[in-house]
Amino acid sequence: KSTGRKTVEAFGNSAFIAINMGGKYVENDWGAERWIELLSRLASNYSSYGLLIVGAAEDSVRAQAVTRDWPNCVINACGRLAPRESAATLQAASIFIGHDSGPLHLAAASNVACVGLLSGLNRPKKWHPYGNIHRIIHRMEGMSAISVDEVVAAVSALLSAPSVENTSARAA
Repeated sequence: KSTGRKTVEAFGNSAFIAINMGGKYVENDWGAERWIELLSRLASNYSSYGLLIVGAAEDSVRAQAVTRDWPNCVINACGRLAPRESAATLQAASIFIGHDSGPLHLAAASNVACVGLLSGLNRPKKWHPYGNIHRIIHRMEGMSAISVDEVVAAVSALLSAPSVENTSARAA
């Protein structure tokens, strides 16, 4: 838990969004271009939020490129955290956005509202995070069928929900 607190201390008491873009399956790759567009669109409404990126060490370069224009504090924790440390770090996030991956399930298990992007690699609902606070966008035809508009709408809906607004206060 202390590693989690230390990892996000640069955010101070500010809310932050956590994302994961990497993974071991190419079929789960939403593409850097979509991530750049998503973050650009989210930045206009959520510029006061920090941005945390979790993932493997090989995700770090991509994370730097995709988050370059985020208007607030960015913490690239790719390759720096063990799974338990990632879970402790994600606990304070206001929301998590990512594909079917370990970090998605760690965030969900930590009671963080998640926007999950799932492809045809997974059976519908079998691998979805449990709970009603998540928005899962599952396209059997593949990740490219998930639009940035859908993800922006899901993020906006969750961040405007009363239970999500107070999420960052939980960790304090």
